[in-house]
Amino acid sequence: MMQVIVASAILFDMDGTLVDSNLCVTLAWQAWCADTGADLDEVMRICHGTPSRSTISKVAPHLDLEYEIARLEDFVRNVDGGQKPMPGAAEILASLPPDRWALVTSAVEETARFRFVHCHLPYPRVAITAQPGRPGKPAPDPFLAGAAALGMAPAECVVFEDSEAGVQSALAAGCRVVVVGNGPALRPGVLARIQDFACVRVDMQDRLKIAIHL
Repeated sequence: MMQVIVASAILFDMDGTLVDSNLCVTLAWQAWCADTGADLDEVMRICHGTPSRSTISKVAPHLDLEYEIARLEDFVRNVDGGQKPMPGAAEILASLPPDRWALVTSAVEETARFRFVHCHLPYPRVAITAQPGRPGKPAPDPFLAGAAALGMAPAECVVFEDSEAGVQSALAAGCRVVVVGNGPALRPGVLARIQDFACVRVDMQDRLKIAIHL
């Protein structure tokens, strides 16, 4: 069976969506918690899909936020967790015109670039990364920014996301969503669920035809 979704642009999450980096993220948080004494269980409960700034401010409000963000990101870029592109990710990105897709991630720009280089993926022309002063997922702001940067209405964009916070963010922005993996529950506005991009093909005409083989 095949499902076809018509859209003007695609907005991609990164960790757990384009890049299999879950082990890297877990190891980085483990190292940070070991150094700071923060509660790892609480960190893992709230961190997935949200900016590290938000997580650190909740679990360790007594620490210097900017210093701890920088230290965590250093762990992120130095742990060996076997990060790799999700199956089919390189192919789908290569098939898309640069002005029809964007990255919308809770990672900072340095980490996003590091992951794309490490995984040999083309870094996007439009990348919405974690920024001080801009609300992150689950607020709608990141996906609103991604759609606006491409010159598209949110309703014309399809989002690929693996986290609950990311799905909430995309739906709140008015985008349609395809869930990657087994995490977030299906709900109105979520069009399909995939395990990776091996089952996805995109045909570019005036608009994108996203074919998902279910």
